[in-house]
Amino acid sequence: MKNKILLFLLLIIALFLTATPISAVGTNEINLTFEGIGQIVPRVQNDSSPYWPFSGMIKYFLDQGVSVDVIYLILSVPLITLVIAFFRQIIGISTFGLYMPLIIALSFELLGVIFGLVILLLVIIVSYLLRRIIGKMNLLYIPRTSFLLSFIALSFFIVIWFSINYGSPVAIGLAIFPMLMMSTISERISSVQFEEGITGALKGVVQTIIVALISYYFASWPWLTNLIISYPEIIVLPLIFILIIGRFTGLRLIEYFRFRTLFRDSVEEE
Repeated sequence: MKNKILLFLLLIIALFLTATPISAVGTNEINLTFEGIGQIVPRVQNDSSPYWPFSGMIKYFLDQGVSVDVIYLILSVPLITLVIAFFRQIIGISTFGLYMPLIIALSFELLGVIFGLVILLLVIIVSYLLRRIIGKMNLLYIPRTSFLLSFIALSFFIVIWFSINYGSPVAIGLAIFPMLMMSTISERISSVQFEEGITGALKGVVQTIIVALISYYFASWPWLTNLIISYPEIIVLPLIFILIIGRFTGLRLIEYFRFRTLFRDSVEEE
């Protein structure tokens, strides 16, 4: 858990270092440095009112040259986690925890969906092949995972080569950090593959990607992005909804379909 939190913090720090700052806060739309989000109007409302602390803080960051896309990336985390919590607790879709779909969704915001899916597919294929190759060596867990992550990181040189020769939708300097973050998914895939087999691992991958894609498109909705930048206090609402979901103790939607025969039998007996 601590390692995942540290990885997420390193990703945010890397974004601050690599993002191109905007020089001033204007009313015209600007093209984001990040590939996946689109366009945001960096105009904060109620920035001088003491009753709107988030607006004043974000206006200050923008005036100091912090990129609006970096600010929104941080603000989008509650939105993404809300969608993940909804699909896990209400719908009943199983994902690789909370951090895996969160990292994937944030990577889609940085890399775009197509490029992000290519990187994710590369991680899955290399992870599977390496596990088949080194599985007979009877290595301990830590050395095996270290070797796996190291080899996946080295395989990204293939992506860089293709980007140089065939063009890339994003700058390599910006893409390398989310690429390395996505490589940590291989550890979770390997553990699930060991416990549930390749079928269970692929099922978890598909469900994680679906939830991450829905979270990405929800957080990248242009109307919502501009609304949150203009009124950042709105970001408190996803936190409230997450608390409400946390109090939910009923059956998940998928469980109603899974046990529908039991419900039908109980109704007939009555």
